[in-house]
Amino acid sequence: MIRKFIIEKQGKATKNDVIKYMEKWSSRVPTLDMIKEFEDAGIIQVQKGDRRGQPHYLKIEEQNEYNLIHKEISEIEMIMLRMKDNLLIYRNIADRSKRTPRQLSDLFRFLHWYTDLIDLFLHTLLLRINTGIDSQKDSQTLYTKIIELMIINDNSEMGYKDRRFFDILVDEMKEIVNSQPVRNYAKTIGMKLSSMENFIVKSDDFRIKFLKIGDFKKQIDYMVSGNINNY
Repeated sequence: MIRKFIIEKQGKATKNDVIKYMEKWSSRVPTLDMIKEFEDAGIIQVQKGDRRGQPHYLKIEEQNEYNLIHKEISEIEMIMLRMKDNLLIYRNIADRSKRTPRQLSDLFRFLHWYTDLIDLFLHTLLLRINTGIDSQKDSQTLYTKIIELMIINDNSEMGYKDRRFFDILVDEMKEIVNSQPVRNYAKTIGMKLSSMENFIVKSDDFRIKFLKIGDFKKQIDYMVSGNINNY
C-alpha cells in the first residue's frame, strides 16, 4: 500500500503524507519502520531537505529489482485483462462454427501462442525473483501475484514453450496480426486488434529487458530443460 501511494504521488509524497495515509491500517511507528525497511532494501529513496525541519520526500527507485519486476507483472496483468474479451469471442465463434475459416484458424494460432508466451513471461520472472530478490517477504509478494496470473492463463484453455521458440512465435504472430484478411475478419467478429498489437509490443519489450541479460540466458535454459522445481 505504501509503495502504491508513493507511485501515485509521483515524487511528491512526504513521510507525513504516508503516515496519514496509513492511519487506517497502521500507527506512526510501524509505518516509519516500513518506510525504513523499504529504504534499506533500495525500493524507495528518502530525499531529505537541506535544512532541519524540512519535509522528507519519498520516491520510488525505478531501477530497483523489486520495482522492475513489480512493474512488469502489472503490465502483463493489464495485457491479460485486455486480451480476455478476445479469448471469449474466439470460444463463442468456434463453438458455433460448423466450418472453420482460414482466418479463424490463424486467430486460434495467435491466441494459443499468446497463452504460451504469457506463461514464458511469468516463468522467467519467477526465476528472476529467485536470483535477484533477497528479501523473503518481497519475494513472496511477487510469487503470489505471478501464481495468480499463471492460474488465470492456464484456465484460458487455449500451454509452455521453451525460450528458443520465442523469436519464431513472435515473428509468426506479427505476420498474422499484420495480415489484412485476418484483420478484416477479426474486426467483423468484434475482436480488438489493438490488444493484439499491444501484446506484440510487450513481447519485444520483454525480450529486451528480461531475456537478453548476460548470464541470465543460462538460467532460462536451465528452467526449460525441466529443472524448474528449485524455487
